[in-house]
Amino acid sequence: EVPERNKESAGGPWQFVGLLPLFDPPRHDSAETIRRALNLGVNVKMIT
Repeated sequence: EVPERNKESAGGPWQFVGLLPLFDPPRHDSAETIRRALNLGVNVKMIT
């Protein structure tokens, strides 16, 4: 059941309803892309 949402009410609290795993292998150029981003000062985070 999904709570009603409108202008007066932002809805209820968030509720965990499931987890969907995906398999997406890294691209062949991932290491180089991450290296370049780090060299540019980007703070890279990888979630696995």
